Amino acid sequence: MLDSFNLDGRTSIVTGGNRGIGKAIARGLAEAGSDVVIANRTPGTGREAARAIDETTTASAVAVPTDVSVESEVEKLAARTVDEFGSIDVLVNNAGIAIHGGAEEKPLEEWREPIDINLTGTFLCSKHAGNVMIDSGGGSIVNVTSMSAFVANYPQRHVDYQASKGGWRPSLGNSPRSGRDTVSA
Repeated sequence: MLDSFNLDGRTSIVTGGNRGIGKAIARGLAEAGSDVVIANRTPGTGREAARAIDETTTASAVAVPTDVSVESEVEKLAARTVDEFGSIDVLVNNAGIAIHGGAEEKPLEEWREPIDINLTGTFLCSKHAGNVMIDSGGGSIVNVTSMSAFVANYPQRHVDYQASKGGWRPSLGNSPRSGRDTVSA
């Protein structure tokens, strides 16, 4: 089955690749042959995830501490990936947070943090990795979303998370730079 998904010679970035779904995605990409860059805010857990990939697959992995909501850090992530591996072929926008609490009592900063990481971070990573992909002839961007993009996920009280995930919900569109149809998911 993996022959159908052979990624030998490719390089993937996984944001939030240090734990949970992101860690499983990073491992799956490595098992398919892709070198992997783990981008997350906690250097120690990123290094541990990269080391596990190095030790258990034939792929290479590195951790690049990155706050996806800070454009200069995302620019450094893209540059380091190209310096280390020569390309960016796959970007998985997986980083995400939720801060529980009702909108009626939520401080503005608690609203902004999930928006900045989940929505703006996805934009910034897509922008900078996407420009590398465009310059090298293409690539794939996968945006991890949630059922909260489609429904009010009650009884969870995290309107900021729902808004941020709804900002990248799957849609069909036409890419103005490439002239090709694209799917965001």
